Amino acid sequence: MTILSDGLWHRKFGSAQDVLGKSITLNGKAYTIVGVAPGHITGLSNTDIFVPIVSERSTFRDRRISMGMNSIGRLKPGVTIEQARLDMNRIAENLAVAYPEADKGMGVSLIPLRPMSSAM
Repeated sequence: MTILSDGLWHRKFGSAQDVLGKSITLNGKAYTIVGVAPGHITGLSNTDIFVPIVSERSTFRDRRISMGMNSIGRLKPGVTIEQARLDMNRIAENLAVAYPEADKGMGVSLIPLRPMSSAM
């Protein structure tokens, strides 16, 4: 399954209302379109396709083949963005130790998709 960016939906599918359930092929693998991300999502302007991480396990076997990724997640109830940033920074530090060459200069940024005041 995959979610298209609003921009790709407009460019490739002409904003067709019947795009859900259709298939798109990425790297030789077919993905079913299950949604279109709103055009106002910030921080993901260069992203056209969203797939679950479990769908792309091969990308994580060799950290040198990827220039990084954009991910969307939801905070567990009661977890603040500051706590999530601390956790993600700790993960990034552990990856840098485990993969010193591949992780050179890498890091993690957490950016809210919407203002915190509207997230309540």
